[in-house]
Amino acid sequence: ADLLIMHAVHHYTLQEISEMMELKPATVEKECREEDDIIAYRRLSGICLQEEDLSRISFEHVIFENCRMIHSSFSGGNFTDTVFRSCELSNCDFSSSCFCRTEIQAVKGIGANFNEARLFHVKIADSNFSYANFNEVKADHFTALQSDFSEVFLTACRLKNTSVHEVRFDKANFYRTSLKGIDLTTCRIS
Repeated sequence: ADLLIMHAVHHYTLQEISEMMELKPATVEKECREEDDIIAYRRLSGICLQEEDLSRISFEHVIFENCRMIHSSFSGGNFTDTVFRSCELSNCDFSSSCFCRTEIQAVKGIGANFNEARLFHVKIADSNFSYANFNEVKADHFTALQSDFSEVFLTACRLKNTSVHEVRFDKANFYRTSLKGIDLTTCRIS
């Protein structure tokens, strides 16, 4: 995981890492993918990523603060006991990822892709996920508060124990998603 952090978080190129560690660039690239791909017990603050491939990585007990990670892929990843606070995740790919005990606070995730993601004990607050894709998401104990989900795709989702409060769902698509038992009285839907 240290090579992944050097590459993704500290912005070292694979060439720079290979020179620092006296390894061939091909070896560094291979080792980046062969490691356990777990980043745990870290506070990542102010990192900037654009168009990075961090798919299939597990983040455990990680706090992302004031990070700008756009157009990056986290597909197939796992986020356990993770916090995203004041981050930009616009157009990121979280498809087929699993979020467990995750808090998302004051995040801009416009156009993010959560297709077929699993969300367990997830709380989203004061965030903007307009134009995001939540197609076929499976959620249990999911909470959204004071957030913008305008023009999102929430199609064919399975939502259990879901609560929403003051969420904007303007032009959202709920096709084949049961909203039975979800109180939408404080939400805006048009």
